[in-house]
Amino acid sequence: MASGSVTAGQLNTAGPAPTPGQFLSYDGGQFVWAAPDVAAGNIWSVNGSSAYYNAGNVGIGVNAPASKLTVSAAGYGIEHTDGTRRLNTYLSASGGWLGTLSSDPLNFFVNGGSASMTVTTGGRVGIGTTTPSSKLTVRTTGAFSAYGIEHTDGSVRLSTYLDEGNGAWLGTRSAHPLNFYVNDGLPSLTVDMGGSTIMTVPGAPGNVVIGTPNGETGLSIRRSNRADVRFNGSSLKMVAGPGTGPPGSLNGIAVTTAGNVGIGTDTPQARLDVRGTTRTCVLTITGGCDLAEPFQMREKELEKGSVVVIDAEHPGQLELSTRACDTRVAGIISGANGVNTGISLQQEGTFDQGQNVALSGRVYVRADATGGAIKPGDLLTTSDTPGHAMKVTEYAKAQGAILGKAMSELKEGKGFVLVLVTLQ
Repeated sequence: MASGSVTAGQLNTAGPAPTPGQFLSYDGGQFVWAAPDVAAGNIWSVNGSSAYYNAGNVGIGVNAPASKLTVSAAGYGIEHTDGTRRLNTYLSASGGWLGTLSSDPLNFFVNGGSASMTVTTGGRVGIGTTTPSSKLTVRTTGAFSAYGIEHTDGSVRLSTYLDEGNGAWLGTRSAHPLNFYVNDGLPSLTVDMGGSTIMTVPGAPGNVVIGTPNGETGLSIRRSNRADVRFNGSSLKMVAGPGTGPPGSLNGIAVTTAGNVGIGTDTPQARLDVRGTTRTCVLTITGGCDLAEPFQMREKELEKGSVVVIDAEHPGQLELSTRACDTRVAGIISGANGVNTGISLQQEGTFDQGQNVALSGRVYVRADATGGAIKPGDLLTTSDTPGHAMKVTEYAKAQGAILGKAMSELKEGKGFVLVLVTLQ
């Protein structure tokens, strides 16, 4: 070495530049700067008040450490504590643990932030919350909380979802149905991608479908055959049919939003509209007292209670009576004095037009007592007063022209008489 001054940098042949207080030491053929409390040749180096080691792994309880820091010990190993809280590692024959030895929760954080996952001393796990209220609580924040827990195999995605103010969902985020099962069995309940629900009936070869059977909102029950309850917006239908295909809309009962009920039709025109044969043991009519049929009249509209006869010039039609003891007598226009038709006989498209004419039962008739007072039990026939009945005074002349028997009286003039219609 040439004579002259020597700088610290020239003597710093290995390691960082010296710091105040260090001294020059000789180590293995070279000079190094060392702290007074670190013996020359020690594996630790000092940077200010920090000691460090870069050459290899460090072992505690093991002389051949396999990682940067290896602690070999049964039971507790590494502890981080502030004197009160204690974060520890633990090993036993049954596995390894990371936890606390103080009465504090175990928290996990990312990027120096607040706790993103917490395990409480009671064994509850919170994600997004440090105060979980159940064994696993996932807390999402914001006005639109969105998705929480997801279970996926990379393709199928099962997720929870929250929307503040609207509710909570469990469903799939992939193009797969949502299935529910019991006792590790096959799906017993499935929600498909169209929004329908299919429930397999346990122990039976069938299922129930809730959604859009036959393009309508409703319920479908399928075994060897099929039954549907469907609603198209105007009619609620309960139908059944053979096979598993959609039953016909006319193969059951329909209730409209207007309150009409149809059997054999999904567009009922009355409170009860039956298309087909009806069978019953007892039928009670509460809205009327006579049996009638609709007839077209020669006149446009006749008054209720008027007596009508067969129109000889128009087959199948009737006209107002105009003479006494007319053997063409056909009946009385139904509906006078608030006594309505009880049963109306008609065939759609053929004999379904005109006014109802009482053929049997009780009905009020317009009567004329000019030819004699009418009392209960008297036979009634047509009169010369148009549309009016009168008392039979000559039975032989009235044969074949009798309307029925009076059930109330009319002492004089014109008025209404209740009659039991029995055409003779």
